[in-house]
Amino acid sequence: IRQKLLSENNFSKYLIYAIGEIILVVIGILIALQINNWNEELKLEQKEIDIATEIYFELNENLAYVKKQKINWEKRANTAQTLSKIIISKSESLTQKQFDSTMLYILGYYKLNLIKNKFDNIVSSETFEFKKSTSLKREMLALKSLYETLESYYQSNVEVNRNTLRPYLFENYSFRNFNNIISKESKGFAVNHQNLLNDLKFDNAIQNVIGSSMPFVNYFNTTIKKMELLKVALEETYPSIKE
Repeated sequence: IRQKLLSENNFSKYLIYAIGEIILVVIGILIALQINNWNEELKLEQKEIDIATEIYFELNENLAYVKKQKINWEKRANTAQTLSKIIISKSESLTQKQFDSTMLYILGYYKLNLIKNKFDNIVSSETFEFKKSTSLKREMLALKSLYETLESYYQSNVEVNRNTLRPYLFENYSFRNFNNIISKESKGFAVNHQNLLNDLKFDNAIQNVIGSSMPFVNYFNTTIKKMELLKVALEETYPSIKE
């Protein structure tokens, strides 16, 4: 067509046709780029959903774990409080076997290993953001702070056990008593517990256990609430993750 227009010396029509061809090529390129952009956006959107799903399932697993740990540590704190009340009341009703079982429970603290590898990876990422919700990353950062505080309280409880309660018992009581409870056999060296109940240092050691464990339990409650809020936020932002 261009050759025909040129042979007819119809340059203006030729020019219009040539421009039309250029415009068509440009439009084709723009359409191709737009389709490519759509594909890339779909990939990024799917990646975001996949990451949100991974976070969601890990959060569910961690939530169940944290709730279980909260119950364990709450029982330990309540046991220490019960023993403290007995010390105050000077009760003689606590048998040595009961005392040894109580102390064994207080000494046997539970390790805290939060399940949060995927969570930490996303929180620490400087490039990834949730496009569908700008608040999700902030919520995760707030929860990260709670995790760190919870781990700090755990370490405080460990140190109280290692540096206060255990050293006192090593000096003033027989750990063979506890072995008797575990093995359900009497192997001698049984030390009467009444001396401990009347000792101010023992009372202080138990108070330290209570002082470190009760705030820890309270922080479990705060963390669990925040985890549940994040779970709901993920469900609302990405409804498909519940399927």
